[in-house]
Amino acid sequence: MAVVEPLEERTFFTATVVGRHVFYNHSFFDRGHAAVGEADDVAIAPDKSALLPDQPITPDNYTGYSRGINGLMVDLAGLPSGGRLRAADFDFRVGNDANPSTWKPAPRPRRVSLRPLAGSEGVARATVTWRDRAIRNTWLRVTINADANTALAEPDVFYFGNLIGDTGDGGAVVDASDVELARSNLRQPAALQAPEDFDHNGRVTRADLRLARRNLGAPLYTAAPFTTGVGADFEPPALPGNWRLVFHDEFAHAALDPVWHPAQYWDHDLTVVGGDELEAYDPSGLSTSDGVLHLTARRDAQHGVPYVSGLVMTGGEKALPASPKFSFLYGYLEVRAKLPAGRGLWPAVWMMPASYNDDNGEIDVVELLGNDPGEPHFSVHRQHGEEVHDWEGQDLSTDYHTFAVDWEADHVAWYVDGVERARTTDRSLICPEAMYPILDLAVGGAAGAPDATTVFPAAMNVDSVRVWQSGR
Repeated sequence: MAVVEPLEERTFFTATVVGRHVFYNHSFFDRGHAAVGEADDVAIAPDKSALLPDQPITPDNYTGYSRGINGLMVDLAGLPSGGRLRAADFDFRVGNDANPSTWKPAPRPRRVSLRPLAGSEGVARATVTWRDRAIRNTWLRVTINADANTALAEPDVFYFGNLIGDTGDGGAVVDASDVELARSNLRQPAALQAPEDFDHNGRVTRADLRLARRNLGAPLYTAAPFTTGVGADFEPPALPGNWRLVFHDEFAHAALDPVWHPAQYWDHDLTVVGGDELEAYDPSGLSTSDGVLHLTARRDAQHGVPYVSGLVMTGGEKALPASPKFSFLYGYLEVRAKLPAGRGLWPAVWMMPASYNDDNGEIDVVELLGNDPGEPHFSVHRQHGEEVHDWEGQDLSTDYHTFAVDWEADHVAWYVDGVERARTTDRSLICPEAMYPILDLAVGGAAGAPDATTVFPAAMNVDSVRVWQSGR
């Protein structure tokens, strides 16, 4: 029969995590050794810190190391005497999007070891190493399980990222400024935290310059914090299905995430649509403050047109295939925004095909003509066919509203503030390929020209963008 230890003779352990570190294994600073030992302590990145759930993502949370994430350390106090840790005491996941719950398992560590931390009584340091470049240009989620070996009361979760060739200038994409920083410091000695020493060999060399050039355009997801159970704080669509969040941005940072491109896919940073439209889409028409994205139209006669305004999209640039981008095939897109009123203003939320084959479909989630802010328009277009729906509601320019579309293979349904306002079931008009969202504030076009009553500057203010998909 089972023997139950008397309560007074049992020993309970409650360990705590007191340190989380990334280190540059196999670098100049640990003497070039891939083996685990105290020499690795000297290679801990002093300017990097673990990203915890619900914290905003900053450059302090990811490295530009050419060998990727190949070494982590975790300091634990209160471990059982004589204990040991194994790979099974952790869960490692890698991914580069908003939803860590769907990330794939990381490569198995080469080694997990545990040793007393010198100078810290009662603290042990766990070291985990991976093969060089096994985890690169991605995020790593680390979960330390709550089990008999770790003696944790609950799992501990944190993240580190890697983007080879990025100097942590805040852009989360390898760009010309990263290349230039390496070029300007060529042949200079480099301290451990020097961001332009991508291979961390203690000196900036042409190898560092090549690393930035080879990874030019590579992005790292930084749009919003990884929440505790990502999306747990967001209400999924009130529709049948097992919905999961695949993209979200609450515009919490001063700079836009680089997944948002400020021009159409055929342009680098400026688009003049032409025809009856009177605006140039220019990055100066974009700003963020207090968790809101502002697409602002103003009178500014340049680029051959009388107005400058803002546009953002996640479709990337056709000329730069590695540019940051996001698209999805079928799902629920919702945008919470306050749309402007005024003759000549034409705010819109819409989607286009990720292949750039524009004839293959368009979904207009909402369009508003500024002279009639109480009648939004919803439409689908494909191969010269279209279906347009109008809904007469309240003045949408006086407050924030949530505009959404449920796009599936057999239907498209439009929602305002969670209520269905229109639907189509004509499959011939429904785009069958992945699409990307676009948000813009046009001037002119279908809205006509502004007149003396139109107030400038005028802004389309966006509080959040979220995309859900269902495993129906």
